[in-house]
Amino acid sequence: MAAPAPAVRVTPPGIAMKDGYQSLVTFEDHEDIEFWEKIVQAPGIDGGDPIDTTTMHNTRWRVFRSRALFTLTEFDLTVAYDPVLYDSILLLCNLETTVTILFSNNDTLAFYGYLVRFDGDDMSEGEQPEGTITVQPTNWDPVNGVEEDPVLTQAA
Repeated sequence: MAAPAPAVRVTPPGIAMKDGYQSLVTFEDHEDIEFWEKIVQAPGIDGGDPIDTTTMHNTRWRVFRSRALFTLTEFDLTVAYDPVLYDSILLLCNLETTVTILFSNNDTLAFYGYLVRFDGDDMSEGEQPEGTITVQPTNWDPVNGVEEDPVLTQAA
């Protein structure tokens, strides 16, 4: 096998989003939940830690291989909220459902997941009360009991 050869970066297709406004998150089982997105973090994709495949036959380098499975990572939202949100969180927390992120360019990413927690931030005079909502993607269809990829739908 040959040694790795340098590659040349080319201009990517598509258009980079120019602004994060207006990004929204929808929970299928409570589309009108009582929060207003202020900061939306997109989930990441994690290939996992490397697998150490070094043996006593290696002579100079420890060697590693990649894993086979991916993780759609947990993410947070910073939100303004109505205190009635506490009742809604009790209904939605740990409920596996479809979660949809609307990106600022009108693309959507839909996946199975659930609301993990709501943490209220400090409240003080002269500042709008905010909180943090944490969402965990599962990639598991709770109705049909099968693994499902996230679905990216590009805007027309």
